[in-house]
Amino acid sequence: MDLLYIFAATDGGGMLRSTDNDATWRKCENGLTHAYIRSVSVDSLGYIYACSGGDGIFRSTDNGESWSHADEGITDGSVYSSTCSPEGHVFVGTVLRGVFRSTNNGVSWREVGLPNSTVTSITSNPSGQVYASTVHGAICRSTDTGGSWQLWTPRTQFSQVTCVR
Repeated sequence: MDLLYIFAATDGGGMLRSTDNDATWRKCENGLTHAYIRSVSVDSLGYIYACSGGDGIFRSTDNGESWSHADEGITDGSVYSSTCSPEGHVFVGTVLRGVFRSTNNGVSWREVGLPNSTVTSITSNPSGQVYASTVHGAICRSTDTGGSWQLWTPRTQFSQVTCVR
């Protein structure tokens, strides 16, 4: 039977992992250089992405046993959130530079939208649409894997959106 891995990103305690359906947790931070982990996501290959609050993004290819920087092209070290799309793209939302996308499993990244925005949360759905929320209360949507973004809700509807799923 395959192990079920559960990961918990913590605000100052690094990354935690459970392999026994959350009966016990242990730190899994070999290679992580920042203890403030804002988000964790897993792509279709099983690669795990940990977004740090000040040192970029890290990737694990061995279920969290080890981590390495995977943020070439990301120009903002504070990464708040991440999501993996059905097409195999990885998206991250940053504090100052908006949304970045990787099409090669985190090897390199390119800024794709919402520049100069603090993206608090990002998610994708099975149809391939990507949604990003900002600290200013906007929810934006991309229907073309981050190529363009449209304001999906009026900015005045929310004071601040902290999470979209």
